[in-house]
Amino acid sequence: MVTKTHVYDGSWREVKKIHIYDSSVSTWRLIKYSYIWDGTAWRQVHTNEFVFNKTFTVNESDYDLVNDMISNGWNGTDEVEATLVINPGVVVYSTVAGAPGYGLRISPNPPTNPGKVIPAPSTITLTVNGEIVGKGGAGGAGGTTTFSTTTGTPPSYISGVTATATVGSAGSAGSPGLRLGFPITLNLPPAGRIKGGGGGGGGGGAVYGYFPATFPAINKSFLGARAPGGGGGGGAHGAPAPSGAGSPSSGGAGAQVGNDGGTNAGAASSPNPTTFSNPSKSPITVPLVGGGGGAGGAAGSAGSTGTTSTIGPNPGGASQTRAGGNGGATGRAVFGWGPVPAPTNINPASSVNLPSLIGPYS
Repeated sequence: MVTKTHVYDGSWREVKKIHIYDSSVSTWRLIKYSYIWDGTAWRQVHTNEFVFNKTFTVNESDYDLVNDMISNGWNGTDEVEATLVINPGVVVYSTVAGAPGYGLRISPNPPTNPGKVIPAPSTITLTVNGEIVGKGGAGGAGGTTTFSTTTGTPPSYISGVTATATVGSAGSAGSPGLRLGFPITLNLPPAGRIKGGGGGGGGGGAVYGYFPATFPAINKSFLGARAPGGGGGGGAHGAPAPSGAGSPSSGGAGAQVGNDGGTNAGAASSPNPTTFSNPSKSPITVPLVGGGGGAGGAAGSAGSTGTTSTIGPNPGGASQTRAGGNGGATGRAVFGWGPVPAPTNINPASSVNLPSLIGPYS
């Protein structure tokens, strides 16, 4: 809401700006605030700033202060006096994972209003009695496998094998909770929380193995198997919206799917075991295990690395194991904390040492 002054010249007209003439320097000076005395107290009757107050009473997603002020009449150039309050139990959350995402953004040049900046003399106060949270990253895909043989001459022989196994894919990063690009006063009571989205878990590594390793080989004496890696779990975000998705391996039969994240991180997928028997080295059985996907990270934590695939002794055969993918990085609780720009005040000052900030802040 803007404090407005009107003058009457046959009709009431809103006064946009008030100036006084400073005769000492022969200059008109802009008056930032004007007050009148009502007999008991001074009452503000005008400000040349755009005054904006918002209280979050229900959950909201991807909130951008600049966009909201423009929607409510800010011309994009006047100084701003903004006050944001998130009520207890209310969550302001991100629906976009990774660097572009945010639960709440106080920064110039939003993508939908490029070129709009907050003038330097402006003052912005944010009080977090509820939560601001980022979105969890998606789990990485499990490693994939291919396996094919080439028929020789005569057809009862195999002339060669083409086999591949890939590493698990890395989990995706979570997004920050609060994105800053302008100095603010941040009031963060002990019950308030600002959380980065958890990173997605890495996918498990794939594996293959076969016997024998030299060709040509008789069809009936050739055996092989493969096992894809499991998908990583999705990162947590603690918000009422889908978080990081668990990933399937898409690598073949037996692939395990990572669990979706939510308030809690998505669990790791199970390893994928299989075997093949080596008839020439009877009774040896060769076990192969596709790596399990890593668990998604809790809010403010990175995802876990997927596990490496394994294969048991394979006398005279060929095989390949692959590593699991890295877990995704956590989203920052606060992105843009410092050194420039940085909040001008943290209240209470000790809040940075309390569990109110879940994840890095810088």
